[in-house]
Amino acid sequence: MPAFAAFRLEYEGEIVNLLSERRVQTNEVGRCTYLYPTFCYIYCRVGQPLSVIEVGLSAGLQLLWVRSQYSYDGNRWWGDVESSALLRSRLRQGSLNALMPNSHPVAHKVGVDLHAVNVNIPD
Repeated sequence: MPAFAAFRLEYEGEIVNLLSERRVQTNEVGRCTYLYPTFCYIYCRVGQPLSVIEVGLSAGLQLLWVRSQYSYDGNRWWGDVESSALLRSRLRQGSLNALMPNSHPVAHKVGVDLHAVNVNIPD
């Protein structure tokens, strides 16, 4: 915590300016860990490629859920076996039986946000 406090004090002016000019949007790729089982379930029910619309996408990290590997028990991995994005979570209830070993097909992905973050801008 001392390092964070020092950082905050050193850059306080820039932080205040940034927060007063822009909306704060949280992008956490770990949120995809609840999407994979949900989309596996839906795909098994309909048997067709999914179309995904993310509302309030911020930088759109959740639209990339199909490009990650997932572990819910610490031992096995599901999803994109070629991916270097390794996401771990814990299953609180239910079964791992519904998880598909590989990511299933996605027909369309669309993100909608009034204040989307452009990840190509360094600041």
